[in-house]
Amino acid sequence: MDLDGFKHINDNMGHDAGDELLIELGKRLEMGLGVAGDVYRLGGDEYALIINSAEKSIVEGILRRVQNKVEEPVILRGNNIKLEYSLGVSLFPYDSVDANELVSFADTAMYYVKEHGKNNFYFHNRALKSQIENKKKMEENLKQALANEEFGLDFQPRINLKNKGAITFETFLFWNNPKLGKLKAEYFIDSAASFGLIINIDEYVLKQSLKQIELIQQKGYKNVGIAINMSLKHFERTDFVDRLCKILDTTKLEEGRLMFEITDTISIKKIELYKSLIERIRAYGVRFSINNLEINYNILDLVKRLPVDEIKVSSEYLVTNSIFKPEVLQDIVKLCTDLNYDVLVTRVEDERTFDIVSKYNVTSVQGNYIYEPISQIDISKFIEMYKRYK
Repeated sequence: MDLDGFKHINDNMGHDAGDELLIELGKRLEMGLGVAGDVYRLGGDEYALIINSAEKSIVEGILRRVQNKVEEPVILRGNNIKLEYSLGVSLFPYDSVDANELVSFADTAMYYVKEHGKNNFYFHNRALKSQIENKKKMEENLKQALANEEFGLDFQPRINLKNKGAITFETFLFWNNPKLGKLKAEYFIDSAASFGLIINIDEYVLKQSLKQIELIQQKGYKNVGIAINMSLKHFERTDFVDRLCKILDTTKLEEGRLMFEITDTISIKKIELYKSLIERIRAYGVRFSINNLEINYNILDLVKRLPVDEIKVSSEYLVTNSIFKPEVLQDIVKLCTDLNYDVLVTRVEDERTFDIVSKYNVTSVQGNYIYEPISQIDISKFIEMYKRYK
């Protein structure tokens, strides 16, 4: 059993208060178990409960008693605190006869609870074991994919309607899986993030994109750049930004050639951190875009505090079965332009959508109607074709 959110209590109320809370929790666990078992503190906010029964129904009844005790509010130095916890269970001898395996299985079940709402318990089972094995296999495969350079990039052109000579190519990551073939990022990117591999993958995307920018510059193409999706969580880490700046230091990057698309919800508590780190990166001539803007006062207030250049808006308001009139998208575009942002409209998938959007004073459009993603070897061909027929 883990106590969730304990670090927050330690940080905000002090370690002495944290110790008082752990002592109180230990007493409650003992009261919940009664004579049915024993409780041990393993360290930090992690506890082991050993119940003297292997009958699932009996164990469930005992754990309900434990839950009732743990969920009673705690008065800690004048503060009313509701504890959050995650509890995983394994049974001897059904799950294993090995003590270490039993602990490991219970730990796995506990993390399942953490990922699915907390404040509950979950029994280890074969399906969960299979899920964990598959997860481990995926982690190994992704690490191997990085080592073997199995990832690649496609590029989708964005056409600038105000400057017909300007093109930006958005990167789309894929995995050349030896068994499954070409996999889009949506099939593995969440797993990569959960395994802590996302920064390595994003660094790969950045290095490959910068190589492409260098090729574009060497061929003398003007007003052509690359856009990369980047989690805002990365910009919360100064070590990532340090590595990013070192990479940018080794590249002769012309102004406006590289754009980062911020893909996460903006936290008001970290706004000054984001601002300082983004400004540091902008010094290299990098532009920033906000993806899928939420239209409300607080979000707009946060966005205006950040030094970004572009707002990315989806054309989904224009689908034929939409409950919205096209004027809704027009109003959103006008709002963004009034705030002095460039506006990119994505998901332009047909002629009707393009015709409507092109009347709305947008800066750029992107979608399969404009052009589908292409391989990096086709970028020069596309640029030449576009400059002939634009």
